[in-house]
Amino acid sequence: MLHLVGGIVNTAAGAVLFAAQAGVADIPPALSLALGVIVAGGVHATRTAVRPVATATTGGLGNPLVSTLEDSTSLLMSLLAVFVPVLAVILLAAVFLVGYRLWTRLRGRRRAL
Repeated sequence: MLHLVGGIVNTAAGAVLFAAQAGVADIPPALSLALGVIVAGGVHATRTAVRPVATATTGGLGNPLVSTLEDSTSLLMSLLAVFVPVLAVILLAAVFLVGYRLWTRLRGRRRAL
């Protein structure tokens, strides 16, 4: 239930925070809201997908490690976005690339079965 409510609240908060920066760049407010929903919703969707897998594969023992990694990555990305935005974008692209490679590898294994 907490993740369900969090999905709505986190996505809305991400949209509002992203839109609050509308004066910084020449992006229309509606586009800022949409991008905030996509980013915050995507992060929450990823967490929602990872948690059951971590619980099932480790019997729940890996959840504190996963949570620590999530929080550490979030803190690092937030600090980089504020102080070194270019590096934050590069790191985010690297995270997406690694995620894509893992996804395609897992899909390949499922098809082989």
